[in-house]
Amino acid sequence: MPKIKPCPFCGSPAKVKITKQGTWRVFCQSEELCPSRASYFLKDLAIREWNRREKPRKEEKNEP
Repeated sequence: MPKIKPCPFCGSPAKVKITKQGTWRVFCQSEELCPSRASYFLKDLAIREWNRREKPRKEEKNEP
């Protein structure tokens, strides 16, 4: 099973758990501050997709 990377938005550790609906959910431990999450039917897929996300890029300002 792949290791879970920290949240790409705030850097907090992430957790994985199974939901009542039977899907696997990876979520940021700082849910109050960062609503970042992913949910899939397979645990490995949930972790793999979570780990693929990148930190958002800041848009470059076009200065004259």
